[in-house]
Amino acid sequence: MPGPGSNATAPDRCNGSVDTRAFGEIDASVAIDNFSLVIGGMTTSDLTQTTEPNMVGGFATARIVRIKKALRLEVSGNYSQSSYVNMSGGTAGPGVTLLDDVVDLSAYYRLTVIKYPLDNASLLQHGVGGTVVILPSSAVLFTLQGEAITGDDANALSIFGTVAWRPRL
Repeated sequence: MPGPGSNATAPDRCNGSVDTRAFGEIDASVAIDNFSLVIGGMTTSDLTQTTEPNMVGGFATARIVRIKKALRLEVSGNYSQSSYVNMSGGTAGPGVTLLDDVVDLSAYYRLTVIKYPLDNASLLQHGVGGTVVILPSSAVLFTLQGEAITGDDANALSIFGTVAWRPRL
Protein backbone atom coordinates (compact mmCIF):
# COMPACT_ATOMS: atom_id res chain seq x y z
CA MET A 1 0.00 0.00 0.00
CA PRO A 2 1.37 3.47 -0.79
CA GLY A 3 2.74 5.62 2.01
CA PRO A 4 0.27 8.01 3.64
CA GLY A 5 -0.40 11.26 1.77
CA SER A 6 0.58 13.31 4.80
CA ASN A 7 4.06 11.73 4.92
CA ALA A 8 5.79 11.97 1.55
CA THR A 9 8.94 10.27 2.89
CA ALA A 10 7.13 7.11 4.07
CA PRO A 11 8.26 4.02 2.12
CA ASP A 12 5.93 2.82 -0.61
CA ARG A 13 5.08 -0.82 0.18
CA CYS A 14 4.15 -1.41 -3.49
CA ASN A 15 7.67 -0.53 -4.63
CA GLY A 16 9.09 -3.66 -6.27
CA SER A 17 12.68 -2.49 -5.76
CA VAL A 18 12.47 -3.37 -2.06
CA ASP A 19 10.67 -6.70 -2.52
CA THR A 20 12.37 -9.64 -0.80
CA ARG A 21 9.73 -12.23 -1.72
CA ALA A 22 11.08 -15.76 -2.14
CA PHE A 23 9.54 -18.86 -3.72
CA GLY A 24 10.67 -22.40 -2.97
CA GLU A 25 9.53 -25.75 -4.29
CA ILE A 26 10.71 -29.30 -3.82
CA ASP A 27 9.38 -32.53 -5.24
CA ALA A 28 10.31 -36.18 -5.44
CA SER A 29 9.11 -38.89 -7.76
CA VAL A 30 9.35 -42.61 -8.20
CA ALA A 31 8.37 -44.79 -11.15
CA ILE A 32 8.02 -48.56 -10.93
CA ASP A 33 6.89 -50.41 -14.04
CA ASN A 34 3.68 -48.66 -15.12
CA PHE A 35 3.10 -46.78 -11.83
CA SER A 36 4.47 -43.35 -10.90
CA LEU A 37 4.11 -41.17 -7.83
CA VAL A 38 5.13 -37.53 -7.40
CA ILE A 39 4.93 -35.64 -4.10
CA GLY A 40 6.02 -32.11 -3.37
CA GLY A 41 5.65 -28.91 -1.46
CA MET A 42 6.05 -25.21 -2.04
CA THR A 43 6.17 -21.93 -0.17
CA THR A 44 6.14 -18.23 -0.91
CA SER A 45 6.95 -15.59 1.68
CA ASP A 46 8.82 -12.36 2.23
CA LEU A 47 12.28 -12.81 3.75
CA THR A 48 12.29 -9.53 5.67
CA GLN A 49 8.67 -8.51 6.21
CA THR A 50 6.72 -10.78 8.59
CA THR A 51 3.44 -8.95 7.90
CA GLU A 52 3.50 -9.61 4.13
CA PRO A 53 1.25 -12.29 2.54
CA ASN A 54 2.62 -15.84 2.48
CA MET A 55 1.65 -19.30 1.27
CA VAL A 56 2.62 -22.93 1.97
CA GLY A 57 1.26 -26.00 0.22
CA GLY A 58 1.76 -29.55 -0.92
CA PHE A 59 0.65 -31.92 -3.66
CA ALA A 60 0.73 -35.57 -4.71
CA THR A 61 -0.01 -37.26 -8.03
CA ALA A 62 -0.28 -40.98 -8.77
CA ARG A 63 -0.49 -42.35 -12.30
CA ILE A 64 -0.91 -45.80 -13.79
CA VAL A 65 0.09 -45.86 -17.47
CA ARG A 66 0.06 -48.34 -20.35
CA ILE A 67 -3.09 -50.15 -19.24
CA LYS A 68 -3.92 -52.23 -22.32
CA LYS A 69 -1.04 -50.35 -24.05
CA ALA A 70 -2.82 -46.99 -24.41
CA LEU A 71 -5.01 -46.19 -21.36
CA ARG A 72 -3.90 -44.42 -18.16
CA LEU A 73 -5.52 -43.35 -14.90
CA GLU A 74 -4.38 -40.41 -12.81
CA VAL A 75 -5.37 -39.05 -9.39
CA SER A 76 -3.94 -36.06 -7.57
CA GLY A 77 -4.49 -34.06 -4.43
CA ASN A 78 -3.32 -30.68 -3.17
CA TYR A 79 -3.51 -28.41 -0.16
CA SER A 80 -2.43 -24.80 0.29
CA GLN A 81 -2.71 -22.36 3.16
CA SER A 82 -2.11 -18.66 2.68
CA SER A 83 -2.78 -15.26 4.19
CA TYR A 84 -6.03 -14.77 2.29
CA VAL A 85 -7.34 -18.15 1.11
CA ASN A 86 -6.89 -21.84 1.98
CA MET A 87 -7.62 -24.51 -0.63
CA SER A 88 -7.65 -28.27 -0.84
CA GLY A 89 -8.76 -30.50 -3.63
CA GLY A 90 -8.40 -33.52 -5.79
CA THR A 91 -8.51 -34.44 -9.45
CA ALA A 92 -9.12 -37.80 -11.13
CA GLY A 93 -9.50 -38.94 -14.70
CA PRO A 94 -8.53 -41.23 -17.55
CA GLY A 95 -6.35 -40.66 -20.57
CA VAL A 96 -5.50 -42.49 -23.75
CA THR A 97 -2.75 -42.27 -26.36
CA LEU A 98 -3.49 -42.97 -29.99
CA LEU A 99 -1.64 -43.29 -33.31
CA ASP A 100 1.65 -44.51 -31.80
CA ASP A 101 1.62 -41.79 -29.11
CA VAL A 102 1.13 -38.94 -31.60
CA VAL A 103 -2.26 -37.99 -30.07
CA ASP A 104 -3.01 -37.91 -26.35
CA LEU A 105 -6.55 -37.37 -25.02
CA SER A 106 -7.48 -36.95 -21.37
CA ALA A 107 -10.48 -35.95 -19.27
CA TYR A 108 -10.81 -35.16 -15.57
CA TYR A 109 -13.08 -34.17 -12.73
CA ARG A 110 -11.79 -31.74 -10.10
CA LEU A 111 -13.22 -30.90 -6.66
CA THR A 112 -11.86 -27.94 -4.69
CA VAL A 113 -12.73 -26.70 -1.21
CA ILE A 114 -12.03 -23.00 -0.69
CA LYS A 115 -11.88 -21.37 2.74
CA TYR A 116 -11.25 -17.70 3.41
CA PRO A 117 -9.56 -17.24 6.84
CA LEU A 118 -11.79 -14.27 7.70
CA ASP A 119 -14.96 -16.27 6.99
CA ASN A 120 -15.24 -19.82 8.33
CA ALA A 121 -17.53 -21.02 5.52
CA SER A 122 -16.38 -23.72 3.07
CA LEU A 123 -17.06 -23.08 -0.60
CA LEU A 124 -17.14 -25.97 -3.07
CA GLN A 125 -15.98 -25.75 -6.65
CA HIS A 126 -16.48 -28.49 -9.27
CA GLY A 127 -14.57 -28.63 -12.51
CA VAL A 128 -14.59 -30.89 -15.55
CA GLY A 129 -12.09 -30.64 -18.33
CA GLY A 130 -10.23 -32.26 -21.11
CA THR A 131 -6.93 -31.98 -22.93
CA VAL A 132 -5.80 -32.85 -26.44
CA VAL A 133 -2.05 -33.07 -27.12
CA ILE A 134 -0.69 -33.62 -30.61
CA LEU A 135 2.99 -34.50 -31.10
CA PRO A 136 3.58 -34.53 -34.87
CA SER A 137 7.37 -34.65 -34.32
CA SER A 138 9.90 -34.51 -31.50
CA ALA A 139 10.33 -30.77 -32.14
CA VAL A 140 6.65 -29.65 -32.26
CA LEU A 141 3.84 -29.92 -29.70
CA PHE A 142 0.24 -28.66 -29.90
CA THR A 143 -1.98 -28.61 -26.81
CA LEU A 144 -5.62 -27.58 -26.36
CA GLN A 145 -7.21 -27.70 -22.90
CA GLY A 146 -10.67 -26.68 -21.75
CA GLU A 147 -12.25 -26.59 -18.30
CA ALA A 148 -15.68 -25.66 -17.02
CA ILE A 149 -15.91 -24.63 -13.36
CA THR A 150 -19.02 -24.15 -11.25
CA GLY A 151 -19.38 -23.58 -7.56
CA ASP A 152 -20.21 -21.36 -4.64
CA ASP A 153 -17.40 -18.89 -5.39
CA ALA A 154 -17.18 -18.68 -9.18
CA ASN A 155 -18.42 -20.03 -12.51
CA ALA A 156 -16.05 -20.01 -15.46
CA LEU A 157 -15.14 -21.57 -18.78
CA SER A 158 -11.45 -21.59 -19.72
CA ILE A 159 -9.83 -22.67 -22.96
CA PHE A 160 -6.05 -22.72 -23.35
CA GLY A 161 -3.92 -23.45 -26.37
CA THR A 162 -0.18 -23.97 -26.60
CA VAL A 163 2.23 -24.42 -29.46
CA ALA A 164 5.77 -25.41 -28.52
CA TRP A 165 8.70 -25.65 -30.88
CA ARG A 166 11.98 -27.13 -29.67
CA PRO A 167 14.47 -26.63 -32.48
CA ARG A 168 17.15 -29.27 -32.91
CA LEU A 169 20.42 -27.50 -33.63
